Amino acid sequence: MKTEIYYFSATGNSLSIAKKLAGRLDAELISIPKAMGKEIGAQKVGLVFPVYAWGLPRIVIDFLKQARFTNANYVFAVTGCGGLAGKTLPVTRSILKKKGVALNAGFIVQEQSNAIAITKDPPLHNFILKNRGDRQNQTIEERMDEIVSVIEEGRNHPMEKDGWKANLAGDLIHNMAVILFKKQDMNYWTDEGCTGCGICVKVCPRDNIVLKDNKPVWRHNCEYCGGCINWCPNEAIQYGEGTVGKKRYRKDGVVVSDMY
Repeated sequence: MKTEIYYFSATGNSLSIAKKLAGRLDAELISIPKAMGKEIGAQKVGLVFPVYAWGLPRIVIDFLKQARFTNANYVFAVTGCGGLAGKTLPVTRSILKKKGVALNAGFIVQEQSNAIAITKDPPLHNFILKNRGDRQNQTIEERMDEIVSVIEEGRNHPMEKDGWKANLAGDLIHNMAVILFKKQDMNYWTDEGCTGCGICVKVCPRDNIVLKDNKPVWRHNCEYCGGCINWCPNEAIQYGEGTVGKKRYRKDGVVVSDMY
C-alpha cells in the first residue's frame, strides 16, 4: 500500500518527525506548501505538522481544505508540540470529515518550541499548562514503535488532546491568533548584518517575503512560523527589540536547504 506523508515545517521539527516516520514506513515525503491544491492519490496518507497557538497552522488548514483525496483509505496525523496542543487533532478530523475523509489516528509528540519572538507567556498560559494532556510529554523517539505499529496495522486510534479546560481557553487564543498572525510581520526588521542573501525569501512557506533594494520586505500574509528569523545566517532579522542577541532555533540534523 503506497504511503505518502505530507509535512509542514519551518525550523525542522516536523520535518525531522516526518523523516523518522518515513524511514520506518517506507513512505514518500511531500512538503505541504508545495502540494497546495493538488490531488492526493495515495491509499495511506500521513500528516505531520506543528501546533501553532494551540491549534493548526493556517497553512495546514488551507492545505486540508484544498486537498483532493482520491484514493485514501487510511489517514493519520502526528503533531509536534512545544507547549499545548489543545484540540488540534480533533479539529483536523473535523476539517477532513467535511470532505468525506476519515482521520483514523492522531498522535501528539513533544518538540522544542521555535517561537523565539515570544518574549513572555501569553495570558492564560499557566492556567492551560496545568490542564495539558500526558502524551505530549513524550518525543517521537519514545513513541515511535507504538505509532508505527498502529499505522502499519491500519488501526484506529483516538485523537489525542489536552484536558477540557485547556481546550476551551486554547480555542479562544487560537481563533484570535489565526487572524492576528497574518500581520505580525510588521514587527520584523533587519539590522546591519543583513547581506541580502535571500534565504528568508526561500524558506518562507507563504511567499510572503521579497527583496527590495537588497533587503527583505514582508507583505503581511505571514504564517508567523519563525522560518525567516531562525534561518537567517547572520541573525540579522529581528522581531521588535525582544530578539536582539537571542539564540535562534534550528532543529539538529536539518539544514537550511531542506526548508527551501
